[in-house]
Amino acid sequence: LLSTRDLVQLRTLLSITFRWNIEPKLIHICDQLGSSTAVKEIRCDQLASQVRRLWRFVFPAHMQESVSTSTPSTSSQAAARTQITQAIISYHLVDLFRPSLLLMSLREEHRLHPSALDIVDELQSDVSDSLHRIAASQIVAALGTTMTASPSRRSLPEPTRKLCSRLLSEQILRQDGVTGLFFAMFDESDIGEDAPLSKLEQIARLLTLPPHNMQTKAYYDIVVPKLIEILKSQGSGGSSTQPAMPRSYVRAASFTLARMMSKRAPAEIVTPVLRQILCTPFLVAPENPPALVEQINSPQNSGITVSESITIFNALFLNADPSPAMIHLLLYPIITPLYSLVAFLEKRRGVISDAALQEKARGLLITWSRIAAARDVVKGWWNIIRGTAGWGMDDGSVLVSGSVLKGPLSSRIPTNGPDKQDLVLTGDTSLNDVGLELWPDPVHVIGVLKDLGRKEVSGALFVRCLDEYQARVSPEVESTPMQTILLLNVVLEMIQQLGSSILQDVNHILSFVAHALEPPQTSATLITEQRPDNKLVDSDDEDEDDGPIETEEDEGHPVDGVPTRQDMLFTALNLLLAILEGNPDTSPTTTPLLQVIFSHLEALTDHQSETIRKTSQEARLVITARNASSATGQTLPTARRSDHEIFQEALKLVQDPILPVRAHGLLMLRQLIIPPRPIAASAAATELDPALVPAILDVFMQSVQDEDSFVFLNAVQGLSAMVDRLGRGILVRLMDVYANGESVRNGSMSKTELDKRLRVGEALVQVVRRCGETLPAYADILVPGLSHLFRSKFLPTNLRSSAISVLATSAEVSSIALLPWAEELTSGMVDLLQLESVSFDKRVVPDGEDSTINLNAARHKEEDAVPALTLSSKAPTLRRSALHFLSLLLRAAVIRLYEIAEQVESPLNEESMRRIRRVVSYVGDTDVDGIVRAQAAECTELLDQLLEARLTSAVSIR
Repeated sequence: LLSTRDLVQLRTLLSITFRWNIEPKLIHICDQLGSSTAVKEIRCDQLASQVRRLWRFVFPAHMQESVSTSTPSTSSQAAARTQITQAIISYHLVDLFRPSLLLMSLREEHRLHPSALDIVDELQSDVSDSLHRIAASQIVAALGTTMTASPSRRSLPEPTRKLCSRLLSEQILRQDGVTGLFFAMFDESDIGEDAPLSKLEQIARLLTLPPHNMQTKAYYDIVVPKLIEILKSQGSGGSSTQPAMPRSYVRAASFTLARMMSKRAPAEIVTPVLRQILCTPFLVAPENPPALVEQINSPQNSGITVSESITIFNALFLNADPSPAMIHLLLYPIITPLYSLVAFLEKRRGVISDAALQEKARGLLITWSRIAAARDVVKGWWNIIRGTAGWGMDDGSVLVSGSVLKGPLSSRIPTNGPDKQDLVLTGDTSLNDVGLELWPDPVHVIGVLKDLGRKEVSGALFVRCLDEYQARVSPEVESTPMQTILLLNVVLEMIQQLGSSILQDVNHILSFVAHALEPPQTSATLITEQRPDNKLVDSDDEDEDDGPIETEEDEGHPVDGVPTRQDMLFTALNLLLAILEGNPDTSPTTTPLLQVIFSHLEALTDHQSETIRKTSQEARLVITARNASSATGQTLPTARRSDHEIFQEALKLVQDPILPVRAHGLLMLRQLIIPPRPIAASAAATELDPALVPAILDVFMQSVQDEDSFVFLNAVQGLSAMVDRLGRGILVRLMDVYANGESVRNGSMSKTELDKRLRVGEALVQVVRRCGETLPAYADILVPGLSHLFRSKFLPTNLRSSAISVLATSAEVSSIALLPWAEELTSGMVDLLQLESVSFDKRVVPDGEDSTINLNAARHKEEDAVPALTLSSKAPTLRRSALHFLSLLLRAAVIRLYEIAEQVESPLNEESMRRIRRVVSYVGDTDVDGIVRAQAAECTELLDQLLEARLTSAVSIR
């Protein structure tokens, strides 16, 4: 063995040999190649011979066989080498490569003298052997230094540098080539620290360019997996089979992959390779799926496990330059199974030993969702909501269900997988066993979306869910119950968790609301009852059908929890109210689509569901208030500004969902019409702005339909106040709502419309009482319409009775107003009594029963059994109203005769009075209703009083 002093002397001698012997000869050859005088053949016999002898020192002849069967980096090979060999490899490998590669390049260019050909051929064989026997890190470092010039070394000719570059690329393709490159590039100061950018860029340029004599795809198929192996070591923790790589290596591998994907040409090859390696564990299910824990931690066909793939993704994205395009290209194909894994692991914590895996997987999902383009994120999450492929466990087997993804990558489902329309549980479990559990869980999906904080994504996804849900509930589209239920729950969960953040696209959501509220094409036709001709006593028609005149829209019956059109209506109405509440400036003026929605809401006020009726009425009121507010928002004179301020404040209160607040808003509008008495004297000269009148009237007309008496009574009083102050124009509008319309002309009416007309009738009663002695000025507006209503047998009995009540109030307040129509009205009332009276003398009374008891029971039964929409003219309320009108008319005539001491015009002639007495007397004797009989008796007494008063008046005149 050589001592330390001997080794130092040995290294000195080797340095002298290379510096004083080899290097001058190399410089001489380079000078010949660079001279202007072309040298065809260069004599280099002596240089080739000396270099050949040096290579023999590195690999002696008797060591060829043993060395060729071992790895240079192993301890056995290191022991086999002599100290001279070790010294040459460690300190003079570059000095040995420079002349060797120069001679080899001259051999390739056919510029060697024939005497040196054989020696250079042997030399070339030695160099080739050394490239496979010496550690890749040493070879790469030596070749890299050989390519570059330095002050102490002459730069080599271009052909030699090209040869060196080609050999360097070949070294990278070795098993430890990439690692060797990193070892050669990073010195001790870089190990464990972040790598310098200049070195990262140099490595990326070197690894991105494939050798000229090799196909690009074949090159990347070799290099990319080697880079992946370096990233894979990040999560191995330095195991015996996979030692942990320095941080600088991981950074360089990530940086290189990112640069490969950033350039178009290599990206077209590298991206499929990366997807094949990293995405395959998520997308390909084994034919016989193992348990979940085994499936996550066992390698698939690609050699990468799911946990390793997640670790590699994290290492790549953390160490590479930020690149949304790269993250999207790699993660988008596995978003659905990745979410499924996240959902499963979060639901079953502790199912795997690696607790960090769950956070890493969720981090990947969140990262992609935050940096990818909004359109791609919406598409990815839509696939999550629609997809049913997922991770799960059932008695040790995996729950695998879903549909096949389009494209070159298949979904995580066996080839003979379940139906893509349903959630399928492997084993013997069923949907009933799991309580109809939805997949994916709407609460979890929307919870993750909420964490993203991307309002534009949530809003677009919400609109897409609404459109899909609307399409699935339509009868033209075949859809499974599970899909429809899932979409409905996702929509409701988004409304609950995300709130106003999903209502950014107002026009799109309003478009959905408009389509959802649009009446079906095949709506039910309202049914009207046909009655036979009336007779004075009609005992055969006493058991007529008094059912409702309307058949409700066929909303469908819920089957197995499947949402119906009613659910969609409820969802659309809530969305509409949320949009209006969240956007105070939205009105029919700025958003014309609200006008369409407003027209659709009219039909929903008759809906069979009380909740939908109330919600639609509230929405109509809010839209009406918004329309009124926008219509009066122009610049105002100072004198009228206070009225408009009060009006705007009242409209805000009317839109409030709290009942007392809405009622106070109506009170403010009423006080705007007629100020309180202490203020009225000073403000008598102030004229209400005519521009406010239509808006106030619309608000009152909408509020009068409210089912709460606290609100609609304020609306009734407001309508009465408007007529009191504004006169005939408002009364004409009220009569148009009360007595006209399509339902009056065709004889069909819904309960909601009937309620609205009855409440307007209450307002008309108040109007008549307010008019007092001035009522004759409005009689031409009131009487013709009221007369038509009570005569029409195709309208609900309650509406006919209401019209008679308004006429009776008119007779009580000012009988003079009815003088032009007195004969016509009384004749109509008598006809009604004559034709619609129900007699009890023909009722069949069982033997042994008291007829009086039966009559009272029949009377109460008939009173209690009158439906709201009945068309039966036999209802006692109609006869009572007619007799009440006659009584008030007769009483007014009697009072007028006694108060005026002169002959005045009687509202009734002698013939009319005789006919009234005959019919009323008959009704009083025979009618089954006790109240009718009592009213008939009172009417007969008033007839006697009227006759007496007329006689008295005639005598006094004589």
